[in-house]
Amino acid sequence: MANLYVSSWNSNQVLKYDGTTGVFISVFADATASGLSGPRGLRFGGDGKLYVAALGTNNVLRFNADGSYDKIFATGNGLNAPTDILFDAAGKL
Repeated sequence: MANLYVSSWNSNQVLKYDGTTGVFISVFADATASGLSGPRGLRFGGDGKLYVAALGTNNVLRFNADGSYDKIFATGNGLNAPTDILFDAAGKL
């Protein structure tokens, strides 16, 4: 079974849990390297990277499969208070 990833608004973290037992595994991503603020929706893309809607900074951040920060994937141009991540059938955000 896959792991469960949870956005934690108050701690500015993405937490990782065992998908079978619910046992906490680790902090997957946090604000240290990425500036993650107010994470809300999150979803893994077809590329294996985690995309996180960061409400606190009006960005969509991208993290590698190991939880390391990759980059700001989307920002600006009216992106305001993103709360979810969705991909279409072609895998486009």
